[in-house]
Amino acid sequence: RFGRQTIQLDDAWLFMARRYGRLGLAHDALHTFWQHNHFTMRLYAMANALNEKNSRLEYYDPHYYKYMLIAHGLYTLAPQNTIGGIVVGDWNQDKAHPRRPFGRFTGGLLLNFRPTHSVQFKAEVYYQGGNTYSLKHDTAMSVNAFSMHSRLFIHGVVKGAFGLDWISGGTDSDLKAGRLRQFDRLSGTSHSFFGYMDYFTLALPTLHGHGLRDYNAWLYAPKLNNVEIEVSLHAFQMDKQFKELNTFLGLEFDLKGKVDFYRDMRLEFVYGYFYGTKTLVTLQGGQVTHHGHFATLSFQYAPQIRLKVPTRSQP
Repeated sequence: RFGRQTIQLDDAWLFMARRYGRLGLAHDALHTFWQHNHFTMRLYAMANALNEKNSRLEYYDPHYYKYMLIAHGLYTLAPQNTIGGIVVGDWNQDKAHPRRPFGRFTGGLLLNFRPTHSVQFKAEVYYQGGNTYSLKHDTAMSVNAFSMHSRLFIHGVVKGAFGLDWISGGTDSDLKAGRLRQFDRLSGTSHSFFGYMDYFTLALPTLHGHGLRDYNAWLYAPKLNNVEIEVSLHAFQMDKQFKELNTFLGLEFDLKGKVDFYRDMRLEFVYGYFYGTKTLVTLQGGQVTHHGHFATLSFQYAPQIRLKVPTRSQP
């Protein structure tokens, strides 16, 4: 496939077809696919620029790469048991010398094991290295970062899960020395992770590059009369300590419900409560409260239009 397209891989930790964006998260890419027995391979090649003939730093928002290559492979060991890997290379430009590229790579191990009917473990572990031009810090930096997305599912009448989502971070001395320790999730989006409010991930830029950990627990009620309910609890912590502040940032509690009407209609609601510690308040300049509530309500209508085409032309 060649042209503008969305890319979503695995649990969408690195690449997601953004569901809640106004325009979606698309790439100008060439996509090839190969499958043989239990092995599947996907290759992507992308270029990103407002004007390819113009050497200035003009990226097609929201991406900040100039070129990117992806190799993604999965091997099926048994039904619902897979092991795989991903390698991503991306290049961006220096503002002062736009023809000078900076190359960075991201490598990951992908695991999905279900040893019994009741237990399932999924994990994605990534390392990021190389060099990049940081738009935030307006300088070239070396990269040495780590990330993990994991879930342990307990399947039964009521489904539950425990997880850890981890974005590595660094210290102030790392940033001053031109070392970037905070992991970049490339084209992943936070809306499906770190709580439904995104409060703590939106605060991530104010954490001075010290990273974020999310210890979470989920409870999924069985579907009853087209109604689904889930409850989740998140505890947030900085990956690296900032000055003398405690690394614990706060909690978020979410209650989500979905009601399906007919085949193409859905009503979805979310209620949440968050608590921010003094550490988070201090990092944000003392301009926020320690706790708050939020709620969303959405109606989704996605009609499926089917046309019956004659198998042969009429005489």
